[in-house]
Amino acid sequence: MSPKPTSRPIAASIPRSLRMLPLVLLACAPLILAATAKAKGAAKGASFLGQTSETEPISFKTSANGKQILSFATYVTYDGNCGQGGGPAFEIRPKSIAIHNGKFAVKTLAGIEDTGIKVEPIKVTIKGTISGRKASGTIAEIGGHCTPANGKNPYSETFTVSAK
Repeated sequence: MSPKPTSRPIAASIPRSLRMLPLVLLACAPLILAATAKAKGAAKGASFLGQTSETEPISFKTSANGKQILSFATYVTYDGNCGQGGGPAFEIRPKSIAIHNGKFAVKTLAGIEDTGIKVEPIKVTIKGTISGRKASGTIAEIGGHCTPANGKNPYSETFTVSAK
């Protein structure tokens, strides 16, 4: 004889603890999202090292709370966009850069060391993203161009750094 079919609904055959799982996951979703969002921030109190696209060293530290970049130091150099030739390397050392939702940006001045030749500082923008122990971005002279016709910026670089 074959077993008699049951008239119990399928849901009734699933243990109550498993039926509640979707509700538990839904209730925990805000906590999971908050933990994921926090991971996007900067590593706290870390030292970052790397180089620019023009092979200049770049370094900085993040604050103990991970909300600021401190001790940022690099150079922006002529990248050849205007043809052969060159220009001075401008040193960049902003006091600090705020980090908001894994992004940072600042406008600052870049100058050259005293060489005996008067060279006016240039205005630059530093922009980037930082997530955990990695950061990347751009450094560019504000309003810099070879000629108005070609629109290329001879002092524009990218960078990538990692925490050590």
